[in-house]
Amino acid sequence: MPRHFIHEGIRTRLIRSDGTIEDAELREASAELKVPFGAIPTFSPAKRDEHLAGIAHDMARQIHGHMLESLDKTLKEFGQTVDAQGHPVSAELMLEVLEKMHIAFDDHGHPTMSLNVGPDLAARAKEALEKLQTDPILRERYASLMERKRVDWCAREASRKLVG
Repeated sequence: MPRHFIHEGIRTRLIRSDGTIEDAELREASAELKVPFGAIPTFSPAKRDEHLAGIAHDMARQIHGHMLESLDKTLKEFGQTVDAQGHPVSAELMLEVLEKMHIAFDDHGHPTMSLNVGPDLAARAKEALEKLQTDPILRERYASLMERKRVDWCAREASRKLVG
């Protein structure tokens, strides 16, 4: 499993390409495995692996939660969030979300993006995205937005400084 050790210090530092710096406090993720002394003789490798998988899942859940909290904080700071104000997910809302996103494109000009929504919103988000393709007016707005995003992406790619 890949890992990164921080041997000293109490925070990490992110230096963005625009020169801004963000310091982040380290967050703890931990799990515990308790094996009663009497259970040791029957604690087989398969049972051990089962317990370790549970621990790994718990730690991954904690780390994922910390990452989402940090991402949410950063996105709010930079005005990159959309507040539906209690309204359900809709195609209009999805257009607003896509407007704020930094979208890249593949060699064929198709957008390469992913949306991270909770399981309770997944079905509604999927319906809203499908409506962007089926409703003629929304499809035109979506196509126009994607064309503008593609032009922006091409300009960013053309101005990149390549190393080596």
